[in-house]
Formats: sequence, C-alpha cells, structure tokens
Amino acid sequence: MSITDRINFEKRKSFHLDWNQLFPLILSIGLGLALGFLSSRGNWFYAFTLALIVPMVILFSLRPFIGIILWLLLMPLASALPNPNIMYWGIHRILIPFTLVMTIIPHLVNTSNRTLFRFKFPDISLIIFAAYVPFSMILRSSLSSESMRLYLDRMLIPILMYFVLRFSVIDKKNQKILEWTAFFVAVIQNAIGIASWIVPSLIPYVWRHNIGYRTAGSLGDPAVFTSLLMFCAVLLISAALNRKNDLTKLVYLLVSGVSFVSVFLSLERGSWLAGLMVIIGLLIFHGKKFFKLILVGIFFVVLFGFSLLSNQISMAANRISEQHPIDDRIVVTDAMIRMIADKPVFGWGYDSLNLNLANYYRQVGAANIIFGFTTSHNTFLTIFTELGLVGIFLYLSPIVWLLIKSIKWLRGNPIKSHKKTFLITVWLSSLQYFVVSNFMDMRFYPIGLTLCWMMIGLIANQINEIDEVQPLNSNNSLEVVSEELSRINHSNNNMRIYSE
Repeated sequence: MSITDRINFEKRKSFHLDWNQLFPLILSIGLGLALGFLSSRGNWFYAFTLALIVPMVILFSLRPFIGIILWLLLMPLASALPNPNIMYWGIHRILIPFTLVMTIIPHLVNTSNRTLFRFKFPDISLIIFAAYVPFSMILRSSLSSESMRLYLDRMLIPILMYFVLRFSVIDKKNQKILEWTAFFVAVIQNAIGIASWIVPSLIPYVWRHNIGYRTAGSLGDPAVFTSLLMFCAVLLISAALNRKNDLTKLVYLLVSGVSFVSVFLSLERGSWLAGLMVIIGLLIFHGKKFFKLILVGIFFVVLFGFSLLSNQISMAANRISEQHPIDDRIVVTDAMIRMIADKPVFGWGYDSLNLNLANYYRQVGAANIIFGFTTSHNTFLTIFTELGLVGIFLYLSPIVWLLIKSIKWLRGNPIKSHKKTFLITVWLSSLQYFVVSNFMDMRFYPIGLTLCWMMIGLIANQINEIDEVQPLNSNNSLEVVSEELSRINHSNNNMRIYSE
C-alpha cells in the first residue's frame, strides 16, 4: 500500500461512525440540554423522570429485544396495574415505537456490522396498508380523534410490532430469553385462569367478568387468552422436546399441559377447534415424541379430569349444543357478505361496520338475530367489509407470501435444524390466533392484534435471514470451487515443468 493510500485509509477509518461510540455522545449532549431546560423552568418531576429513563435507554441500545419481553410480560397485566390508563399508554403506545427506534438506529448508523434495510414484499405491503387506512378515512370524511385512536391501537401499533421483530437480531440467546418469557407468561395466565374458578376473590376485580362462565385470564376474552397461551405452550413444547431429560424439560411440559387444560376451560368452541389443530400440527412435526405426550395427557385426563372438572365438562356439553350464537353469526355473516357485494373494492370505511350492519340483517333459513344487535365475529371479514379488496389484500398478502416462502425453504431443506425447528414452531404457535380470528372479531383487543403481528414479524425475521444467508453460501461455494480449480491448474503446471 502506498503512502497516499494509507493516509486515505486512515482518514476513512477515523471518520467511521460507530454506534457504540456515537450514541453515548448524542445521549450526553441531549440529556444535558433537556435537564438544564427542565431545571431552569422548575419542572423537577419531569427532570427526575428523564434521569430515570436514561438507564433504560442505555439498556435498550445494547439489547432492544428487551422491549418485546417487557411487552409480553406487562401488557397482559396492564389492566390491573396501578394507573392502568398510564400503564396502557406506556406499554402499548410508547414502548413499541421506542423499541422500534432503538432497533433500527444501529442499522442506520453502524453499517459496518449490520446490513441496511432491504424492504421485502410483506414490509412494503404493510407500509402501504398503514397509509391506506387513514387516507380512506380522509376521503370519506370520517377522520376524527376517536377513529385515529382506534387506528393507532388496532392497526398502526401492531404493524410497528411487526417491524420491531422484522429488524431485530433473533439469535439463540434471544430465542432462549423468549422461551423463558413464554414460560413465565404461561404460568401467570394459567394461575389467573384456574384461580377464577377456584378462588375468584384472589384475583383483581377487573379480571372477574367471566367468572363461572368462561376462562379469560387477565385478557378479557377467552380467544385472546387461548391465543397467548398456545403461543407460549408451543414454544415450550418445542424447547422441551429438544432438551435432554432434566427438571426444566419436565416443568416446561407440565406448564404446556396445563395450558391445554386452560384452553378447554375457556369454553370457547373456536378455541377448542384451534387447540385441536395445534395438537395435530405438533403431532405431524414432532412425531413419536409428541404422540407419547398425548398418551400421557389422555391418561391424566381420564384419571383426574372427570372428578376435578366434572362441572366444566357439563358446561362444555351445553356449549356444544347452544344454537343461538350460531344463528346470530349466520345472519351477521350473510349481512357482511351483502355489504361487501355493494362496496367490494374500497369497502365501507374504517370502523364503520356497526353503523351499517343492522340495515343488512335478514332471516337466513331458520336463523335469526335473537338478542338485538350483534356485531361481527370474524376479524378478516370485518377488514374485508370496512376496507374492501384493497385493504384485505394488503393485510393478508404478507402472511400468504411468508407462508409460501416458508414452504419452499422447508421443502428444499429436509434435514432437521435449529432454524427449521424455530420457524415451524412460530408458525404452529400462530395457528391458534388465525383459527379463533374466524370465530371472533379481534379488532376489539389490541393485545391480540399486536401478538399476531409479533409472530408474523418473527417469521419474517427468519425468512429474511434465510434469504441473506443463501446468497452468501452460494458465493462461498463458488469461491471454494474456484480455489480448487486454481489448485488443480497449479499442480498440472508443476507436473508439466517436472516432466520437461
């Protein structure tokens, strides 16, 4: 290297932006200015709060994945925490955007260690969808503070959660942290659900609305409750079946078994169907290992279930025979299909379903609305009705695209590996959500929508990593072949010289 080249190289090296060095400098300057301004105006409370936030910012800068863990642990409990409205603001509306910012900054600043963004089809589709919803409200003159609040909680924040997972580093360490988080969440929700049947006085009043009728844990709805439980249970089962026989494996399987019991105690027919499909999926993937667990589970159900759960089994039998909820949903589904037929492309407008639905009620065969107004019980049909073909395409196409990419990669890689196991595990954990969303409208539960897009973000993260690794492996293979050919040519030249 010449002297000029060496000087230019040193200059480039000296001006290289390193996130680990740049962030503390920016933080120090910004914090000093903010604290000085607040102190000069006598706002000591805000200055003290800002000082407390700093350690959290530093922690998030080192490992942004901690934001996802905090959301999973705290969001289900937010309704019973002190100042629940403030907690909801902090956990749902602030924590997720803040985690996203802390996730993407290293990509933008320290480009030597992390690749820049390369948006794929699912990312672009969701960005367009996020812009399409408020744009449609503006065109229909239905934009208001309330509609924007609903859009923020039910649409935008879940999409931001997708991007948090999409751009996170999901290494084995973070997967292990997620595994233990799933364990604690499952333990807490199972404890709340079982306590609601045995000693309801022990749980906070805000969680008692389904006592003696359904099981919803701390989440307010049995379908949301079972979706979160199955997400945790599938992660724990896959982790347990890939461990050696030890105490942790036994505890994981025990908590997972109790989670399936809690799905039964939800007394939700849609959750039962979804839970059965999850069991079938686990059986197909894990084979004999999981089949043995099913036999053990059946044994304990026969041994203890009919004595301990006799009342719930009787209630489940009555639930199966209930006809009026089915009649209501037949009428509502018919009404929504007719609404779609009237405005198929752009729909009726965001959050407008309940304003127009009753006008389309009619008797369908023997089915009729019994208890007055009944809203949608299908998340995807609601989106189709309100946002039309454009909206439902933008909303579901990322999921379909990721499913096709996953199937192609799995078929091309028949050898079982850690990455393959994790990808299939996340798909199976999301199965409960997609099934129950056809039997209830998840739009009323932002935590359910956010959980869904968190799982889709995990899948997108893995697919994107696979797409980035394959070209590298391909290039490495070409380099190996090139080096081997060069070595052979070199050997042939040496042999020719020797023979001469």
